[in-house]
Amino acid sequence: MMKPVITATLFLVTAGIVTAPAALARTGPGSCSVQAKSIKEGQAEAKELKAERSKLQERVELAGEEWDAAKQMSQFGEDEAQKAVTAKAEYQGLKSELLKLDRDLQNRVSDLNSSVARYNQVCAKK
Repeated sequence: MMKPVITATLFLVTAGIVTAPAALARTGPGSCSVQAKSIKEGQAEAKELKAERSKLQERVELAGEEWDAAKQMSQFGEDEAQKAVTAKAEYQGLKSELLKLDRDLQNRVSDLNSSVARYNQVCAKK
């Protein structure tokens, strides 16, 4: 009774090991078209992230200028000092967002480059 279960399990495990590389090796035109579509979508996402990053970068620069101006005025009173603290916090918060967005964009582009390299290896005609 135990022997058929072990044999059946061994067959399924072996079949999985053999068929997985075989499935990866034969990439048909359908697979290439799916990869191409995925790359185009990834490019669009990267462009959107880049545009978002550019807008945020402008906001960070403006906030930095505002903080610099407020810092210079901070010696003229308590209200001005508080404005400088607020401006600094705003600047640092936006700067943190920009750094995160920049990392996201770099990761997205890196993934996209890897996808393009795989596509070129498998799908591009020589």
